[in-house]
Amino acid sequence: MNLKDKLLSMGTNPAIAKVTKPIVQGIIDLASVELADIETIHARLKTCRKNECGNYQKKGNNEVCGVEQGGCGCFLSEKTRLKNETCPKKIW
Repeated sequence: MNLKDKLLSMGTNPAIAKVTKPIVQGIIDLASVELADIETIHARLKTCRKNECGNYQKKGNNEVCGVEQGGCGCFLSEKTRLKNETCPKKIW
C-alpha cells in the first residue's frame, strides 16, 4: 500500500473519515496545485452563495460546504481558488 492509500484509509470512524479524507487528499495533492483565475473563483463563490444545493453555510467569517447537508466540508474561500477542484454536487 502506498503512502497516499495509507493516509486515506486511516481512521475507522466513518463520520471522522468523511471530514478528514478531503483534508488528507488536499495535503497529498498540494505539490501539484494550480490556482484558478479570478473570474472562475468569483463565479464559483457566486454559485455557492446562491445555495441551490443546500450545502452553503456561513460560520463566522468563513463560508463552508456543510457536511451535515452532504457537502464536502471545505472552506469555500480556499476550495474555489484551486483550479482542479470540483463541487461535490457537480454544480461547478
